[in-house]
Amino acid sequence: MVQDDGDDDEGVLGRRPLPPEDRLWRHPSELAAMLPPEPPPPSSRSVRAVALAGVVAGAALATSVLALSGTLAPRVVERPVVEKVALTPVVSSPLLRDGDDLTRVVGRAATALVRLEVRRGGSVSTASGVVFRDDGLVLTAAHPLRGADAVFVVLADGRRLRGEVTGLDEVTDIAVVDVDAQDLPVAVLSEAPAEIGDLVVALGAADDSGQPSISAGLVTALDQRLALPDGPVLHGLVETDADVEPHQEGGPVVDARGAVVAVTTSGDGGAHGYGVPVDLARRVALHLLADGQVAHAWLGITTVDLDADQREALDVGGGALAHSLVPGGPAEAAGLQPGDVIVGVDGQPVGSVSALVVALRRCEPGDEVRLSFRRDGAVHEAVAVVAPRPSG
Repeated sequence: MVQDDGDDDEGVLGRRPLPPEDRLWRHPSELAAMLPPEPPPPSSRSVRAVALAGVVAGAALATSVLALSGTLAPRVVERPVVEKVALTPVVSSPLLRDGDDLTRVVGRAATALVRLEVRRGGSVSTASGVVFRDDGLVLTAAHPLRGADAVFVVLADGRRLRGEVTGLDEVTDIAVVDVDAQDLPVAVLSEAPAEIGDLVVALGAADDSGQPSISAGLVTALDQRLALPDGPVLHGLVETDADVEPHQEGGPVVDARGAVVAVTTSGDGGAHGYGVPVDLARRVALHLLADGQVAHAWLGITTVDLDADQREALDVGGGALAHSLVPGGPAEAAGLQPGDVIVGVDGQPVGSVSALVVALRRCEPGDEVRLSFRRDGAVHEAVAVVAPRPSG
């Protein structure tokens, strides 16, 4: 990423700089012109009325202009591509106090919202997505695309284009879809993780009326687990009390600044919606662009959460109970046994199976991890070398 020190307005050796379209960098004063205009406000009938109050982040946003080449994508990109990253928020004034505030928040994100039309045989289902790079890359959920024969992407400006699934990762339920378009409006991805009590809005793709669907709510829990129908168990999810409809799956969950904090994966059929934290979603997307797949760290162990009786009997507050080990796998090679309770990874406490999964996401295959575990009333440590997760 090219840095602009803000002091070189005349260019090198007194020469004036090239026009913006001929440069890979932008001066901060030029970035405002790159932002898309706000769309018309969404229909109030699509907003679930919620009485929400609180003081949250102001609109301190910075744009990061990245010159990415074909090393991050299977195709060659001969122009700079744009991603937008939000700075840590600065508390300034209450947001989401009323419908007008909600309209402004939705307007910031709606221009990057897309509808996915997924064809399987003779049926068509819909999902949502969000443009995260202006050369036509869309971030969405993986499970709506499973087994697709064809995917079409309807942009916020109404264009309907053929989409290509660049890659999908079942383990995290994240996928990337590529459309042949340039200079698209780009969503702002938050660098600040969601926190319990944050005000958020889950957006779904626009219907035939051109208005996006909106579900407003609060972040109610973090690091949650959800079993997808006929799919994997997902870990480390953001939970909200915003209702999630099937067509909203894959769409963005935005904070009070309009920055994306999660990618909607699914609802639980009730009053909760779940999303993949955006930092994980973006990291997975970049792996998919570079390699077409994600190599997840694997210990070769099946673990279960402890129930109340087990916690009392083992005198532990939580942990991941080793149920079975893959012969010759990393955990067995490190000396772990069935019945051991993993309570820490690299010095950080682990209180559940989901916490263990999230901790291992910081590792790459081949890394050494220090596992703390309880056996026979004592805490032991072992070093395991994690391997790539087997496919299938």
